[in-house]
Amino acid sequence: MDAATIILLSVLSAYPAHRMETAPQLDGRLNDAAWISLPRGEGLHVLGGRGAIAKETWFKIGYTDKALYVGVMCREPDIGALSAGAKYGDQAIWKDDGIELFVLPAGADDVLQVIVNASGARCHSLTEVGSEFTSSPPLTISKAAAQRGDDFYAIEIELPFDGLGYLPKPGLYYINLLRCQYEQGPPSVEALR
Repeated sequence: MDAATIILLSVLSAYPAHRMETAPQLDGRLNDAAWISLPRGEGLHVLGGRGAIAKETWFKIGYTDKALYVGVMCREPDIGALSAGAKYGDQAIWKDDGIELFVLPAGADDVLQVIVNASGARCHSLTEVGSEFTSSPPLTISKAAAQRGDDFYAIEIELPFDGLGYLPKPGLYYINLLRCQYEQGPPSVEALR
């Protein structure tokens, strides 16, 4: 298969994942050759229909024969105010500034939720479609890295096809990407629509 198609759950159009000649180095930087040529995806909105987000956020999605990759750039003018204290595997990570991915391969029964905070800590869960049953798969099924600059943070995620036994090789995936912002109060969530 030459290309995978990524259908964003809350978007009417498709974002195609692009084949990468080499896997990106997972260091939280989106500047290596694997990312440079990929087009940006944009269009995050505040959940609940309250308009477009105020802080620039864009993403890129690519794949190799071995894994699906997601890179997200989050502009943040007050980088010192980030909340990113949760540690690796901590289920309270959803309260931090960061991103969430919901991944559902076409025909699969389980949605994979991956949460990565602005420090690169992550956790994930599997939820059966149409059910409230959730399990926590081993953290080895994903890798992530984050990097902070003066006015941004960036996150890279690797989802190996072999490690995610229920995920097929490149094919049709339904993905929703959210940016969570804490900002000294309850988190606000911005998603693609």
